[in-house]
Amino acid sequence: MLPLLAPLLDEDDGVPMLLGDALRCTEHVIGRQAAFPVSDETLRLMKAFREAAQEFTDWHILHWDVQRLRTQSGAPGR
Repeated sequence: MLPLLAPLLDEDDGVPMLLGDALRCTEHVIGRQAAFPVSDETLRLMKAFREAAQEFTDWHILHWDVQRLRTQSGAPGR
C-alpha cells in the first residue's frame, strides 16, 4: 500500500501540490478575466480559491508520514 501512496503524496509533484497549483491558477484566471472594478462577489470567490489552494498544498506533509511508515516497515524508499 505504501508504494502506491508515495507518488500520490510526493512533496514536489503529488496530488496536493498539483491541486493547489491548479486552484491558484484558477484564481489567477478569474482575476484576469474579471470586469473592473472587481465585484465583492468575485473577490470572495478569488479568496476562496486561494484559501482552498493553501489547504490542499498543506496536505503535502503527509509525504513525511508515508516516509516514516516506510522506514518503520522496512519498505524501500524513493
